[in-house]
Amino acid sequence: MLYRKVTLNLGDALHKTTKQFVEWCVNHEVNHIVMGNVVGVQRNTIKKTRRKSANQKLSNWSFGKLHFILKNKLEEKGMTFRKRDIRE
Repeated sequence: MLYRKVTLNLGDALHKTTKQFVEWCVNHEVNHIVMGNVVGVQRNTIKKTRRKSANQKLSNWSFGKLHFILKNKLEEKGMTFRKRDIRE
């Protein structure tokens, strides 16, 4: 029961956040969005300064789901969206 509630809350937060971002892009006439590939973001932070809760939030962040939702919403508005390796 708790897992389901957390999953639903995470999904709701992702949808609300992506909706706000897309609305901001529309209002500011942004047409092209590039999302950096964030693989390894948790490994590249300074371990001593992170708290347990921050570790949990980073490890539970649904990068793939965020990418999927954002891509669909942006393309619905006619914007281009692509993912890029930030190490390039």
